[in-house]
Amino acid sequence: MNTMAQAGGRTRIGGRVRQLLAERLTPGRAAAAVFVGVAFGIIPIYGAQSIAAVALATLFRLNRPLTLAATFVGNPFFQPFLVFGSLVLGHRAVDGIWVQVSPSTIMASGWQSHLLPFVVGSLVLAVLLAVPAAAVTYLGFAWQRGRPAATRDGGAGDPASNIPPPPDD
Repeated sequence: MNTMAQAGGRTRIGGRVRQLLAERLTPGRAAAAVFVGVAFGIIPIYGAQSIAAVALATLFRLNRPLTLAATFVGNPFFQPFLVFGSLVLGHRAVDGIWVQVSPSTIMASGWQSHLLPFVVGSLVLAVLLAVPAAAVTYLGFAWQRGRPAATRDGGAGDPASNIPPPPDD
């Protein structure tokens, strides 16, 4: 394959990637994409979280890369905290009590007794974390949109916006 065909292929791929990253990035749609991603990143459908989130983003025409990135809230570093929070919130929602959750208490009482609270708690935690994440995303995108192009892209925007105002006489 010659270099012209390779360069043309890279250009098409690069253009498609740029188009995909910038798709539907209004503040509201970006916030909705983050909400879906964070919520599905917490809900315990392990192995299918990203697939389900991207499918829902596609269905509602949200930004898929942003949705996918937001699902990584359920990464291995945060997972113990998400499981713990889901169990505590789930027992509060299901049993009406705050419980102390530790590996020894789970093993002593059997994991089956914690399954329903875990699922319910993960749904509660998903909403509790996805709402502020979506709000911060909305505010960030709205703020970014309100900035002039010269400050938004480091001064490489419209040359007319870089002209200083005339001095006062």
